[in-house]
Amino acid sequence: MLFYMVWLGYFWNRFWWHLYLKQLLSADLFGLRSLGKITGLINLTDTIGSGLGPVMTALFFDMTGNYQTSFLIITCVTCLGLIFSLFLDVNDNEIERSKSESG
Repeated sequence: MLFYMVWLGYFWNRFWWHLYLKQLLSADLFGLRSLGKITGLINLTDTIGSGLGPVMTALFFDMTGNYQTSFLIITCVTCLGLIFSLFLDVNDNEIERSKSESG
């Protein structure tokens, strides 16, 4: 039981970090003025992807008989996300100025 409690505490802290990180990165990259709209759009696309992912994976498995197509698609989407993230204009001075003005 103790092992389970320790494992659960470790897993819980590591699993949910992305929920907070999305909010913080959105605020730093886009500012606080339209944070609600941007966060809503991010959450909407995340929910659509989470809902369609298993359905599309099952469809591709039924069509091909293996998961190779699904893994190839998610690999391509992940690589595209990585490439697009390289073009984000992160200005640390602007982020620090925005933080000092808001608080």
